[in-house]
Amino acid sequence: MRHTLLSRLALAGLAAAALIAFASSAHAQQTGRVVGVVVDESNTPVPDIVVRIEFIGDYDLSYEVKTNSKGEFARAGLAPGRWRLTATKDKLKGTLVTSVALTPSPNVTVMLHTPVEAAKIAEASKLSADQIEKHNKEQQALKDAFDAAGASIAAGNTDDALAKLNDIVVKVPDCAACYAKIGDLQVTKKDNAAAEAAYQKAVTIDPTLSDVYAALATVYNGEGKLDDAAKMSAKAAELNAAKGGGGDATSLYNQGIILWNQGKGDDAKACFDKAVAADPKFADAYYMQGLILVGQTKNADAIKALNKYLELAPTGQNAETAKAILASIKGSGRA
Repeated sequence: MRHTLLSRLALAGLAAAALIAFASSAHAQQTGRVVGVVVDESNTPVPDIVVRIEFIGDYDLSYEVKTNSKGEFARAGLAPGRWRLTATKDKLKGTLVTSVALTPSPNVTVMLHTPVEAAKIAEASKLSADQIEKHNKEQQALKDAFDAAGASIAAGNTDDALAKLNDIVVKVPDCAACYAKIGDLQVTKKDNAAAEAAYQKAVTIDPTLSDVYAALATVYNGEGKLDDAAKMSAKAAELNAAKGGGGDATSLYNQGIILWNQGKGDDAKACFDKAVAADPKFADAYYMQGLILVGQTKNADAIKALNKYLELAPTGQNAETAKAILASIKGSGRA
């Protein structure tokens, strides 16, 4: 028995919803983020110090974040433009100017230096008013282009949206978000080769895009490339786990489906177990647990899992099958 991945691109009837979701994200994506690490001159990460993030432009705007035990820091919700990052520890100081755009920004490294060297770097990081104005105009133009692509999708004009996004990547070749959205649109056009190429480009630019790895897994799973699908799904789960601790329930479920399709029931069951641990209301994961447990003749546990599925999804797509399996188990006297 084969199942397709539960994802925004794999469920029948969700193409229109996917287009609306993309349009919404294009309009809502008006801020960027910065992610980085603070190191000393020996390139050793420096934990538990404050990084000041200051906007370089026409108005005063600043934030402070603290590095974690690995010297890492992150700040989202930043306006597009140039930002100065400053980290200080004792007499050491590090300064770095970076661009924040509507696309995912690359990770940055702030290195702590002696006062003399730090002063030189800070002076070199200053921009003229003309440079600031030019950069701000470029970012506004990029935002407008995103909004135009989103409007095309909202209007159901996929080809026009693709044309606009492809125009953006010509001007901004490191726009990972653009390639990710191009991949999504190519999937709706059933052009898996083009979708795969776009997704691969996106994760090459930004290897932290867990949703793109999950989308690649969906493409490969649909093509029967189960080994490739398993690798992409595992990568998505790994990235989601790193972000949130236990992992994203949907990514874990998707990974389980791929392993199930490969005939690796035990490994699949482990993924479904993790999925319901991450989201105790994930009905389909309980259903898949039940199927595997039936195959393992662990009927008591299978009954619990299938009853949980029916409790959460009494009219779900697998409800009748679950009821039939339960009736079969009870009728055979093996309950």
